[in-house]
Amino acid sequence: MPLHAGYKFYRFDVNVVLTDAPGVLNYLVGLVGGQAPLASHTINLPARNEPWRWIFYSCNGFHDDNAEAKYGGIGHLWSDVHRRHQQLRYHLQVGGGDQLYCDHVFELPTLKPWLSIADKHVRAKEPFTPKMLQEAEQFYFGHYAKHFMDAAFAPALASIPYIFSWDDHDVFDGWGSYPDYLQKSAVFQGLFAVARRFYLLFQQHCRYDNAKTISNTLGEYSYHQVRCIGPNAVLLSPDTRSERTIHQVVPPPSWDMLLSEVNRRLAARPGAVQHVLVLLPVPIVYPKIPVSEKALAGIAGMMGSSQAMKNAILGLTAGTDGTISQFNEPDLLDDLRDHWTSTDHMQEREMLVRKLQAISASHSVRVTFLSGDVHVGAFGCFQAHPKQHIRVIDPKFMLQVVSSGMGNEPPPGGVINLLETSSVATTIMGDTLDKMIKAFPGKLKGARNYCEVVPLLAQHTCHDTGAHQPPGGIAFTLRVEAGPPGKPTGVETFTQVAPVLLAGPRAAEGQQYASSVGPLKAKATGVLGQVASVLPGQSGKQLEQGMKVLGHKLGNFLSHV
Repeated sequence: MPLHAGYKFYRFDVNVVLTDAPGVLNYLVGLVGGQAPLASHTINLPARNEPWRWIFYSCNGFHDDNAEAKYGGIGHLWSDVHRRHQQLRYHLQVGGGDQLYCDHVFELPTLKPWLSIADKHVRAKEPFTPKMLQEAEQFYFGHYAKHFMDAAFAPALASIPYIFSWDDHDVFDGWGSYPDYLQKSAVFQGLFAVARRFYLLFQQHCRYDNAKTISNTLGEYSYHQVRCIGPNAVLLSPDTRSERTIHQVVPPPSWDMLLSEVNRRLAARPGAVQHVLVLLPVPIVYPKIPVSEKALAGIAGMMGSSQAMKNAILGLTAGTDGTISQFNEPDLLDDLRDHWTSTDHMQEREMLVRKLQAISASHSVRVTFLSGDVHVGAFGCFQAHPKQHIRVIDPKFMLQVVSSGMGNEPPPGGVINLLETSSVATTIMGDTLDKMIKAFPGKLKGARNYCEVVPLLAQHTCHDTGAHQPPGGIAFTLRVEAGPPGKPTGVETFTQVAPVLLAGPRAAEGQQYASSVGPLKAKATGVLGQVASVLPGQSGKQLEQGMKVLGHKLGNFLSHV
């Protein structure tokens, strides 16, 4: 492995043969000559046929120093992880992006003058100088070394094996969702190359030229991953940053390659894999931000048309902190373009869901999405429309788990309330409905959190329907920090289950569970829905169904705003 600033990177590959009983792997690490003392660590090993217990998290850092000081760092939830690890013996941790925040890179001395260039086209043509390269390398290396040696984080890295993907803050805020003139500028491309180098070294333990051979990543210019995580689950982790633009998240050939690899693995072990976990750092089911993307894009265009227009717009928005970013772009625009509900990403979103539905139905596997990015805890789902009576026989039911952030602070309460208000179920895919699940009792939990993932080895009851569910499901429990910032009082828990799928090749098994549940109880839909629920007979049913249809139409409309 390479040298940097006198430091050498080492990689040790360890192969372990699992047995019929759980075990442990003890190892020692030190440096010859006493430069670093020997340190002892233990990794818990599952039994050969034992489904794994693991955690998922994202946003393991802070966007600014004030937030870090307010919360006292990342230590509280990591302390809870260590306590739970002693009890449950986790086999894996999955990091869903933003393992650290590199937004401060633009405070480097050589980059401040670049930001101060008023004309964006002139700024875009500026070179990425050797001095910029030197400062950027030292920044990313130093930030990684400090963060990965954090007293709360480092023990978890040493004792719980990990799979990491990356998101924008592993590069810098918004990477991949800026206009072409910025994305293709020499400075942006130079910073990305440096961020990629240290992402691969610290998070994937490889270099860009050997990632395929020693870390088994997939892709020519990206670092996609397909991993087996236990005997009955496969993790699909597309690299959604390396080739991202405002028009695409992942190029079509990469999607074809990844989904073909998933199909290949499932076909090689028919019936063995019951779950496909899809790691998308940005949630694919989430409330649409109630701001017009077209309007902000128009503002961006007007700002670029002339200095006078830019000055006029800046004058109109003066006093609104954060309206214009450091790149002289509308600050919210990169966030809107980052989301799957962006106009430019909606077709790609439907394509991905449709292909995963086909995989689910043909192989009898349950698909679940894991995401972070948005600094709240949440659950959502895709499901058949009209709704199936029970989830266990619905191949379109795909749970969305949102766990964010392990470190960074949640949005202000007003933003969460706005998102709650805009959260409406949609049926823009016709036979598929997507919605957020009211689990907290609201739909979004504005507090730091991580997700504990535990297999369900016995038959259980569906919380929503009361239906019996077969063994083999997975419980996703958000462990949410309670108490005011910096003064936590404990942890709250909220759980949703992804059941096994008894459809397609396993349809016959599903019949006994389909017959074990009666008609679903009607749920109220807002004020009029509650009125409908108490009206007698057909009148109440018609009103309630009408309110649902109206709600779906409203959601479909908002998704195109």
